[in-house]
Amino acid sequence: MYKSFGKRFFDFIASLIGLIVLSPFLFIIAIWIKLSSKGPIFYVQKRVGKNFKEFNLYKFRSMIIDADKKGLLVTSGDDPRVTKVGRFIRKYKIDELPQLFNVLKGDMSLVGPRPEVKKYVDLKRDDYKKILSIKPGITDNAAIEFVNEEDLLKQFEDKEKAYLKEILPKKIELYKQYINNISFKNDIKLILDTVGIAQLKYILKPTHLKRKIFFILSDAIFTPLTLYFAFLLRFNFEPPQDHLNSFWFVVSLLLIFKVSIFHYFKLYKVSWRFFSLQDEKKLLIGHIIAYVLVYLVYFIKPEWFNPFPRSVLLIDLFLSIVFLTLLRFLKRAILENSKNREQPAIIFGASTQAYNTIRSFLHNEINIYPIAIIDDEKKGTFILNVDVFGSDNLENIVKKHNIKTAVIAKDMSRKELRVLSEKLSKIGVYNIKIAQYFKDESGLKDISIEDLLAREPKDLDTKVIANFIKDKKVLVTGGGGSIGSEIVRQCSKFGAKELIVVEASEYNLYKIAEEVNIEPCLMSIVDREKLFKLFKDKKPDIIIHAAAYKHVPLCEKNIEAAIENNIIGTMNVVDASIETEVKKLVIISTDKAVRPTNVMGATKRVTELYEGNVDSKNTEIVAVRFGNVLGSSGSVIPKFKEQIEKGGPVTVTHPDITRYFMLIPEACQLVLQAAAIAKGGELFILDMGEPVKIAGLAKTMIRLYGKEGEIEIVYTGLRAGEKLYEELLINDSEQKTKYSSILVAKRTKYPIEKLRVDIQNLLEAKDKIAALQKIVPEFEHKA
Repeated sequence: MYKSFGKRFFDFIASLIGLIVLSPFLFIIAIWIKLSSKGPIFYVQKRVGKNFKEFNLYKFRSMIIDADKKGLLVTSGDDPRVTKVGRFIRKYKIDELPQLFNVLKGDMSLVGPRPEVKKYVDLKRDDYKKILSIKPGITDNAAIEFVNEEDLLKQFEDKEKAYLKEILPKKIELYKQYINNISFKNDIKLILDTVGIAQLKYILKPTHLKRKIFFILSDAIFTPLTLYFAFLLRFNFEPPQDHLNSFWFVVSLLLIFKVSIFHYFKLYKVSWRFFSLQDEKKLLIGHIIAYVLVYLVYFIKPEWFNPFPRSVLLIDLFLSIVFLTLLRFLKRAILENSKNREQPAIIFGASTQAYNTIRSFLHNEINIYPIAIIDDEKKGTFILNVDVFGSDNLENIVKKHNIKTAVIAKDMSRKELRVLSEKLSKIGVYNIKIAQYFKDESGLKDISIEDLLAREPKDLDTKVIANFIKDKKVLVTGGGGSIGSEIVRQCSKFGAKELIVVEASEYNLYKIAEEVNIEPCLMSIVDREKLFKLFKDKKPDIIIHAAAYKHVPLCEKNIEAAIENNIIGTMNVVDASIETEVKKLVIISTDKAVRPTNVMGATKRVTELYEGNVDSKNTEIVAVRFGNVLGSSGSVIPKFKEQIEKGGPVTVTHPDITRYFMLIPEACQLVLQAAAIAKGGELFILDMGEPVKIAGLAKTMIRLYGKEGEIEIVYTGLRAGEKLYEELLINDSEQKTKYSSILVAKRTKYPIEKLRVDIQNLLEAKDKIAALQKIVPEFEHKA
């Protein structure tokens, strides 16, 4: 009944009353718009209504003339097309009020899904079939949820893409929720929420001006109250009437002196929840000065006061100090004693990031309560009323306030982060966060093991990489894996003209295709015929071969599969690249190929020998060898995380086992950088820094989770084919490049025809290990 008839009746009556009541206000806004900028008062735009019928939507003009022809259809908070008046009326949604006329006409409803432009509706037409079964509205649950939509869009570079991928899908879900729950009660609630909560969110948002007005008004209220109470106390609650003749004169005098002195002491700039003992000292001194000045006026011009007992001023001094102090400590006391109060935290670094962290707290955007800042260079100062201390005060502050959370708000090296993390864990601070207030990121992120261990190369040359990749057709094998998918992302980032991804895993291919614009090819590199056809059809400029079986224990148990995929698959890629005259082929190798002790490493060594000795003709073939990357599918880190989250134990194969580590994006960028400087025939080695003890890594991760002493480490023994430590060079012969992070290893000669015969024998051999050892003499299999 309500949906078919009652809703339209309610819309008509409510919009008519709204237009009549608001007409004076609407008139003022119209005059303001007209006087502030040239152009019409109203902005009219085509929107899609019920049953896909278009209508003219009315709004107050908040942008420059022809704004829709000078930019995107979406608007962000930093859009230069918005006028000064427009910024104000958009902030409080005043620009939407003329839509009451749309409601009156019957184009829209007061409550319903917000009307969209035809371009965006056409992109989501299937969804909008249900949404546009009813009239669009001025407000709904999506409008309330995304009341700060323009601020959200500010952080994205491609605002239209962000709107279509991040915001519109969520709005559509909320629209559908509304349609499924249409009722008069729900509509009233949404209108009240829109008028009340959505607007109060802005109106009550703390600012310096609002804080100043609040405290001046509170001082103006408390001054006469405390003075009158002083009279009551002085005269046993029966003050003579004639003694009150000069009451308001004294109140005015006190207010003038108090407000002036408090303003001088910057007490009106102090955040309510950060009022400290240092500020209380200023309040006390300010009171004494104000009352001394009143006494001076009293003695100079007593006739202005008489009859007025001086003792009342003395009583009032104490009362005023008590009441104004209580008021200023009130919010802090409530927050610090609340069951759901924010976590007390200590910030490291008196920086812009520290300022943004405190500011986010003041705006209720993060759930931490900054107690102090630690910075030896800036101790004795303060940021937004949070004091800065030296590092020698750290332990005392942590104990005094029972702090369990720390925020890193300055640049620190990995080593410095590790030292600080260990120091904090020793004094009971396990919840460590890193402040990230940048264009693309905003807020706090938990410190990760990657932050502590990763080695970020200092000589990444993004210009060289961009020149190598930009406007090229790039094919990536194994493009859905942890390394391959990051290679795909980096190629996209550096401007590849076309990205072709070969992947045997349907799920991995689906995942990367959802993230990056690629041409997906679901196939195995072992399928020689299909691979050759693909290379001939696509004619890529660059091929990056990342497809391989890399899991050591699995390869040990599936030797034939490892040989077929890693050796035969790579041979197929190399041969197809040469035949189709691909300009450059880059092969991803591994440190496990150096003096291998397992099948996986031995197969990768065979591929190095093949690509390094084959006649490459017009194709430049290079290999890049590196160690473990943090967070890859074969890394111990995801395994340790899972074990810790389950309550342990954490399993490590040997107390002395070590591995190299680097972040996946940095490793992949160095691969591309090495490929860019290659001339063909090189075997590049990435400098992975110092090896890390896996047992120490496990202990650090347990500490980061705050589970030290709760989770044990169990040593299980080396797995089949596993080394205690990895190497990147077979011998000490290496050449330097102009980049310290990239070295060139000496190639091993192996007659290519003999190698082909040996590989064929390997495929036919019953003893695969012996056949592999014939090709790779340094292979010492540890089963």
